Amino acid sequence: MKTYIYFVRHAISPLSLENERTRGLSEQGRKDSERVAEILKDEDYK
Repeated sequence: MKTYIYFVRHAISPLSLENERTRGLSEQGRKDSERVAEILKDEDYK
């Protein structure tokens, strides 16, 4: 059995010291996360 490990770095978000834990993604971050989801959608991972 082969094991594959995927390293996915967090997407880009705007700097906000007041909202560090709740800040959302930037537009580029949203596009990047959608692209990663598309790439991984057919992988069998758990």
